[in-house]
Amino acid sequence: MKKIRYLHFSMDFPLKPYEVHRFRGAIINAMEEAPDHFHQHASNGAVIYRYPLIQYKVLKHRPTIVCLEDGADEIHHFFQNRKEPLRIGAKEYIPDIARIYLRHHLLQVWQEPMFYGINHWLPFNPENHKTYQSLNGLVERTQFMERILQNNIVQFAHELGWDIKKEIKVQIKKIYAPKSVTYKGMHYKSYKLDFYTNVSLPDYIGLGKAASTGFGVVYRKNRKNYND
Repeated sequence: MKKIRYLHFSMDFPLKPYEVHRFRGAIINAMEEAPDHFHQHASNGAVIYRYPLIQYKVLKHRPTIVCLEDGADEIHHFFQNRKEPLRIGAKEYIPDIARIYLRHHLLQVWQEPMFYGINHWLPFNPENHKTYQSLNGLVERTQFMERILQNNIVQFAHELGWDIKKEIKVQIKKIYAPKSVTYKGMHYKSYKLDFYTNVSLPDYIGLGKAASTGFGVVYRKNRKNYND
């Protein structure tokens, strides 16, 4: 198990999901020199390949930032140095905080599985998509996606310094109709799932591709739905 620092806050103005990239840019531009956890780039412009500790999302129609571990410490750069207003596209907004939530979250493998949803998940790259397409039955395809989701959880845990010693279980309960999305000029299928896992995941973290910009958002579902 591992205890991590967790912070998320939302701003008091509306935002559409397709504007997340603009919101991310506005936050970065609001500081004279944003630390690399805000943008995942080194000083020479090279991409830093790691799990994002600062993530940008739209939750309940509001722009939201989720911060983990060092990201929860570095967010003070924005609060102390932000310029107002934030410019997102052609519009300007005052970045008043509507809600802020700070706590420690215990990452742990439990005996009893928990019920989660995940939105806008991008499970496939060109290689594993070919493998997925080659599978004939729904059971085989679902099991393949379960392994991908399990790997996403393991990668998340590893990047946060938690080496899981126990068996991780993932069981997909429902797969909703996929949607076509464009990310960095490439076309993907994004998925919404309901699933069980025995790992305690923080609400609203991202899993998989583009986790820093609103894809693969995980949330705990109501326990009354557990046996639906």
